[in-house]
Amino acid sequence: GDVHDIGKNITGIVLSCNGFEVIDLGVMVDKETIIGEAERLGADIIAVSGLITPSLDEMISVVEAAARLGINKLRITGGEPLVKKNIVSICKRASAVKGIDELCITTNGTLLPDMAHELKDAGVNRVNISLDTLSPEKYEYITRRAALNSALKGLEAALNAGFDRIKINTVLIGGFNDFEIASLAELSIKYPIDLRFIELMPMTEFGQFGAAAYIPVSAVTDALPSLISAKQNDGVQPSRKLGVWRRSRQTFRAPHVKRTPKGVLIFM
Repeated sequence: GDVHDIGKNITGIVLSCNGFEVIDLGVMVDKETIIGEAERLGADIIAVSGLITPSLDEMISVVEAAARLGINKLRITGGEPLVKKNIVSICKRASAVKGIDELCITTNGTLLPDMAHELKDAGVNRVNISLDTLSPEKYEYITRRAALNSALKGLEAALNAGFDRIKINTVLIGGFNDFEIASLAELSIKYPIDLRFIELMPMTEFGQFGAAAYIPVSAVTDALPSLISAKQNDGVQPSRKLGVWRRSRQTFRAPHVKRTPKGVLIFM
């Protein structure tokens, strides 16, 4: 009850389930993040009147309440959380909450060159970087910013900062970036990182994409025939309970890689 009482006016709270045990809390640093990112992109700001920006104390209260319920992993996301002016303070206070063993932040990486070390010192253990293409033109098309170089420098900065684990999230879109599967996978060989290929979510019948945009896992394994299946310890089994699908994770490694995290690909 205390999570609901404290967080009833805070949008952007996400709980992830591992089987039936809730262990992971995601906090979206809402209205300010969304508006800030829109302004950085030069995009039109659509209705945000329904969003309430939580204060730092309110966000930490939610984290503390969740920790008392047994949640030990915290993921901070957005929008783009690094545009929030007090993001370092949020991370520092959240990582100090008793019971929180792991703090992860999901980012596009473009601000990491200036912030990676500060975030590490603030208690961030893991970083997820969203990167859907290695083509400067495609990157500018999907983000409306010519910032691929900044994102790649952000990856280098994260590596230099010494986070416990770094993961790249790539949404695969047939006809857009499926020709880059091999080159994207090479990042997990070149650097000690994980790469997660994520299925494009069919939010509408086909939306702006055609049916060919939704590609199966076999397209990845066909493009990378040398992959070897690897033991997984954090997947969940498919379930239709309450109309919710939980897709199990499939994990592979390059043949010369002996252990994680280097050379690991996770398909979602």
